[in-house]
Amino acid sequence: MKITSIKITFLMLTLFVAVFGSRAADDLSVDVTTTPTFKAFLKNYVTAINSKDRAELNECIQAKSVAMMAEDQKLSDYWFGNRFKHLIPADIRVRATAIPTDKPLPFANYGIVFPVRPTYQVQISYMPTPTNGVNIVLWVVSENDKWYEVVPSAPKKN
Repeated sequence: MKITSIKITFLMLTLFVAVFGSRAADDLSVDVTTTPTFKAFLKNYVTAINSKDRAELNECIQAKSVAMMAEDQKLSDYWFGNRFKHLIPADIRVRATAIPTDKPLPFANYGIVFPVRPTYQVQISYMPTPTNGVNIVLWVVSENDKWYEVVPSAPKKN
């Protein structure tokens, strides 16, 4: 009788985990900013910005975004100019927010298109001076265990 009771308890526990555990997993999110691959991306990204090296920063950008910017010099110059505006100090705050797959991408209603769907919006925050804060917002995707920034297109003109 005791074995049957244990089997029933185990079966109920298994069913509970199967039903409610899968829902809980959907509600939980991993802080990607703490993963080794994201930390490597962030280190390379900050280093490239601080060195003001386009080629080095392109290594941190998803290939379709690099190709898109190569075709639009005005967009490329504007984007790199903004990225290279400030040096990023060592003491930064980084926050990543998942972009739900069932939601429109940021700025889609303004005609902005991403060449690849990003999975996270990342905010890098720092204080270049005691009274001046800077926030860099970027959209990222992980491909083959490596993170890349996805640069959106310029709005399409009618």
